[in-house]
Amino acid sequence: MLDDAGFEDTVICASGDLDERLINSLKLQGAKINLWGVGTKLITSEDMPALGGVYKLSAMIDENGAITPKIKLSDNSAKITNPGFKTIYRVFVNGMAEVIKIAAVLDGDFFKYLEENDLKDNAEYIIYKSVSLKRDIVVKDEKEKNIRKVLNFGHTVGHGIELNTDLYHGESIGLGMLYMCSTDVKKR
Repeated sequence: MLDDAGFEDTVICASGDLDERLINSLKLQGAKINLWGVGTKLITSEDMPALGGVYKLSAMIDENGAITPKIKLSDNSAKITNPGFKTIYRVFVNGMAEVIKIAAVLDGDFFKYLEENDLKDNAEYIIYKSVSLKRDIVVKDEKEKNIRKVLNFGHTVGHGIELNTDLYHGESIGLGMLYMCSTDVKKR
């Protein structure tokens, strides 16, 4: 349908609460999905999601490379998007706090890799590696009884920061991790 309407370059992303049965069903139906934003029902249960996300259309690029801002309309005003260019830096930093936490508590070599390489230029590998590390821990300890607790590094202080500021979760946890690594805490 999109090809017939002249949108041959459209990338279709399926995301949300996908599980292996729904993904398989969509594939068997011949769904032309290019990207799977794997939902919160895989690996973890619905009440303990590990990964989630929302994708928003803010602009389209035509055949000449011109960018045209778009707006998403909805009966729910919270779902309406403002057209135009979006800044993703803060979201990137927010996500990198999670990546750094995972590397710090699970894989010293990966942590060293993060120190020595450009994060944006290597984002695909970095995301893959950090999600794989987290997946492995979640699979080993689904109920957070043992090793999975290390993923809470920085959270006690971070949640206090988050509740009392306008910082995002990842930014707050990042500051919580910094505090937990400070010399004041190490002395205790």
